[in-house]
Parts: sequence; structure tokens; C-alpha cells
Amino acid sequence: MTRDLATVRPAMNEMLGFSDFTPGNRYADYQPGVDRDAGYGVATLVAGGAVATKIVTSKGFWAVLLAAKKFLIVIALAIGGIFKVLWSRLRGAGGNTQSA
Repeated sequence: MTRDLATVRPAMNEMLGFSDFTPGNRYADYQPGVDRDAGYGVATLVAGGAVATKIVTSKGFWAVLLAAKKFLIVIALAIGGIFKVLWSRLRGAGGNTQSA
């Protein structure tokens, strides 16, 4: 791993230049009370729990879900129809023995 550092080090400054943010958008520019705060820390963001909870409990999520209810019902009915056709074909293939 230390031998890889010698290979990576020359390109490190160039790579750091790629992540340079515009003034006012850096972490160092954060002003408590002025800028918005997400309300959760990096550990929670990595865990994802607060983000998922915040999405599900937000009014916007439920508004979109309510607006898309017809679309979701049509999708559910289509999936149900596909399963019905597949089930009838499966049952029809097994019980297709007719005696003359």
C-alpha cells in the first residue's frame, strides 16, 4: 500500500483540483442560522435511515403517490393479469390429457 502512495502522490494535487467548489458553496462557507441544515449528520446519511424516513414522512412523497394512484392501480392490474394468464397456461399444460 505504501508503494502505491508513490504512484498516486504526483496526481493527488490534480485530483484535488477537480473537487474545488465555487466560493459560497464550500463547507468552510457554512453560516449557522443563515444556511439551511439537513438536520442529520454524515453517519446518519451513510446509514440512510434518516433519509428514507424523511422521504416517506414528507408531504411531497404522499402527494406524488396520491397523484400516481391510477397509474399504480393499472400496473398492479396488469401484473395480476400476467400472473393469471401464466397460471392458466401452467394448469392447462398439466391437465391436457383427454381420452378418446
